[in-house]
Amino acid sequence: MKKIAVMAISFLLFIPFASINGNNVSLPNDNGILYVGGSGPNNYTSITEALGDASNGDTIFVYPGTYHERLSIHKSINLISKNRNTTIIDGGGIDNVISISAGGVTVKGFTIQNSGADWDLSGIYVRSSHTTI
Repeated sequence: MKKIAVMAISFLLFIPFASINGNNVSLPNDNGILYVGGSGPNNYTSITEALGDASNGDTIFVYPGTYHERLSIHKSINLISKNRNTTIIDGGGIDNVISISAGGVTVKGFTIQNSGADWDLSGIYVRSSHTTI
């Protein structure tokens, strides 16, 4: 009986850290979170604006929607959305959609579409180390 109780308590302690649905995203527990596409404080209308105000180590959380932008990431940040099927970054057929030149960048939960048509253009262009996509 003691073994079952210990297992049950362990399971209950683990649940808050588990992702039951593959679309769930856990955000770091720090104050450096900027929001895009939502409402309230620290909220921006574009990812580019949030990138301009972000500091190294910050997280930019993007709400669902289509964002017609091309991003240049020069800071070690986390760029995260909840659902890659409903959060789209559309480059408009011009240049790289996302260019990453800082180390320690994480990009998670997006559909990236419409990069430029030239052979050397891409959805995500990375020229750094320790990048997670």
